Amino acid sequence: MSTDFTPIGYDIETSDSEGHGEILSIGIYAPAAAEKFNYVEMRYHSLVVSPEAMRVNRLPVDAMDAHGKTYPAVAETMLATYLKTIRHPRATGWNVGAFDLKYTEAKMPYVAKVLGRRTIDLNALCSAAATIYATPHGDMKAHVIGEATNLMAADADFTQFCEVRGIAAAQHNALWDAVNALYCYKVITERL
Repeated sequence: MSTDFTPIGYDIETSDSEGHGEILSIGIYAPAAAEKFNYVEMRYHSLVVSPEAMRVNRLPVDAMDAHGKTYPAVAETMLATYLKTIRHPRATGWNVGAFDLKYTEAKMPYVAKVLGRRTIDLNALCSAAATIYATPHGDMKAHVIGEATNLMAADADFTQFCEVRGIAAAQHNALWDAVNALYCYKVITERL
């Protein structure tokens, strides 16, 4: 399939789900890039957190200022530079345009500028597939995520990347969600 863009898995984890907090981590999965995986955890000395967001993301508040994490301004430059190596990157994910990119635009405008406004929203694709197959959206979404998770389990590069960097990749980790999103896109576009 020929396209004029490159789908990339894109996900962020935040300290608040209402848009008042900060980006805690960003995961990008771009299989066509020289570096397929990009994962950054932000370092803050103080930030506003929502207990609900922290529970969902499973991030301990006491680790937000840990050494080894990257300050947001440095992360923004690194991520924008990385994204510029990808031909017309198109952020792909669940509600990626309505949540992830809006947050990115507010907190990391340089990254948002490189990504642009066009996205691939998996909920929209899933709804279309559910309509075609006369299946409830929730059932279709569960099927797609299940198949994508099975494909991820066989991805030795992802497993090795996480092991080498000590990343506890599981659902609601930005990198895991980014990789899963692109595998979901693959399931919807190639396997349904």
